[in-house]
Amino acid sequence: MSGPDAQRAGAPERRSTGAPERRATPLPSPRLRIALTTFFALDGFIFAGWVVRIPAIKEQTGASASTLGLALLGVSAGAVVTMMFTARLCRRYGSHPVTVVCGILLSLSVALPPLTHTTWTLGTVLLIFGAAYGGINNQQTQRLPQPTGLRDLRAPP
Repeated sequence: MSGPDAQRAGAPERRSTGAPERRATPLPSPRLRIALTTFFALDGFIFAGWVVRIPAIKEQTGASASTLGLALLGVSAGAVVTMMFTARLCRRYGSHPVTVVCGILLSLSVALPPLTHTTWTLGTVLLIFGAAYGGINNQQTQRLPQPTGLRDLRAPP
């Protein structure tokens, strides 16, 4: 189908091979790629540094497996809640202030779990850690170029 019928039906323009036309996504500059790769590598090391201490912190807090699991849920809960608002905060205040605030919270919260002595304080600290971790990761992901040749999955076909 080509011409006005294809445009009315919302069909993409087809090449002679029958494949839909796709525009290439511009690649980020080499400097941005290096910076983001370094950021996410260091980010992984920070998270790994916290995870290896879980057995010691479990013993320190005297938590059972179930209460430790609930406290660890704070990381995910904090990350999910923050990720929902990070893009909006970046549009409103700019990328730099959001990065600085999340970086400060992440630096403080990664050092706090060994200082906790109850599962409630551990859960609270991990909620803050998850919020900072999710916020800074989501904010850095916003810097990547968005694909332009793919159909928006939320739009009706």
